[in-house]
Amino acid sequence: MFAGMMLTSCGGADPKEAAQAAVEAELAGDFEKLYSLLTTEDRDAVTLDSFNRHYSIPSDLADAMELIPEVKDAIKSEKFESQINGEAAVVTYFITLPDFSNMGSLSIADAQELLLVKGKKLSDMPAAIQQKIIDSVKANGVSTISHPKQMQLKREGDEWKVSMGLADQIQNNKRIRTVYDVAPITE
Repeated sequence: MFAGMMLTSCGGADPKEAAQAAVEAELAGDFEKLYSLLTTEDRDAVTLDSFNRHYSIPSDLADAMELIPEVKDAIKSEKFESQINGEAAVVTYFITLPDFSNMGSLSIADAQELLLVKGKKLSDMPAAIQQKIIDSVKANGVSTISHPKQMQLKREGDEWKVSMGLADQIQNNKRIRTVYDVAPITE
């Protein structure tokens, strides 16, 4: 039993287990644990301090999670399935995120006012509209949408480790791709 606990804490005995641990750490904001689940290649490419500096939740989501606690509670991961090919594996799973296109019920006048707002973040909206959205979420819950995601893993000894290709991500994108990213990064 102790050996199984050790495998889970550092990687995974199977790719699905390792991927679940990584996603859970990321969703909990435990970036030190997430970093420990990365391949040696990724950890050699990026220090923990650099990883923490480059990692960021998309600004619209971080803003909504700060203003509406129910938004964070709505984020979930599920249906992990793995395909192993020798020393490499791909784990497919689903991440359920808030559907910002369907957040709160607003009047036509409110919607027209939103079109005038330059920023995309909830905090950029007029206070009255923010409150209407918050009230609607509290009354009706958070509208969500599930997105399929894939995670690359590599076997290192007896453990499976997450392979994020961090050297390329930081060099090309300036920030680390996260579980929350469901579209190409353009920032």
